[in-house]
Amino acid sequence: MKVPEQKPIPAFEYKEHKTLQTLKLVAISELGPHIFSLSCNNNSFAETLIKEEGYPEYPGCELAKFSPINGKTLAVVTVKGIHLVDMESKTERIFIERRGIIALEWSPKERYLISCEKQKEGLKNLNVWDANTGAHVIDFEWKNTAKDGPNSIKFDADEKFCARQVTKNVIEVFDSTNFKEPKMQIKAKLPPLPKLNGEPQIDNRVDNSKFDGFLFCPIPADVKNTSSASNYLMAWQNGEVLSSEEDNGLVYVYDLNSNLQRPKFNIACPKA
Repeated sequence: MKVPEQKPIPAFEYKEHKTLQTLKLVAISELGPHIFSLSCNNNSFAETLIKEEGYPEYPGCELAKFSPINGKTLAVVTVKGIHLVDMESKTERIFIERRGIIALEWSPKERYLISCEKQKEGLKNLNVWDANTGAHVIDFEWKNTAKDGPNSIKFDADEKFCARQVTKNVIEVFDSTNFKEPKMQIKAKLPPLPKLNGEPQIDNRVDNSKFDGFLFCPIPADVKNTSSASNYLMAWQNGEVLSSEEDNGLVYVYDLNSNLQRPKFNIACPKA
């Protein structure tokens, strides 16, 4: 009696993963954005992409980005402006008219959109928009490469604060409920010279200090959303130098719950 040949049993069992099942991909062509969903079928050991139909068409689309938390909204940039598409209903819920947008980013909690165009004389080309209403929140002038504009504005994870690098040596911090004026302004500067024989030295150095970067410090989970939660901004300067003699790297830590416009502490940090 011939025993039928048995197929080898795979070393794993593929199960539908609801999180993966809801993943979507946007691809941009000359005809506009195309939406694909990821299919995880129990009868197959391979994932497949399925093109979805019924979404608004945007020929000439130049940029498209999903909202970061769950991808419920797709921001599509065309020559006319920003189109916010609701992924569930497949309809455009908001249109923001603004021509010439080159770069776009979402804020962490999807409350804001940041866009940037090429800099033109007399034009504030870096803009923040309310993603729920499409209302214009604030604008700034950005003279560097337009693609880097949105990344010059950062929010903390809870979007309580917003920071913006204005120039190489100045960072402004805003309370996100008040963009009219900054809560504090931080400036990069050389550390003071050590005292000589107990007396301060005459400082004739040329101060070319600049910030190399900044970030909001994560809040520990055990105190998050409590009255004791601390909010800190870390900024580092002068990390790129040519010699050890020029190394004035410093890391500043600012307490954003304080109204004092000076660091809570700073750390001398070569190659900061």
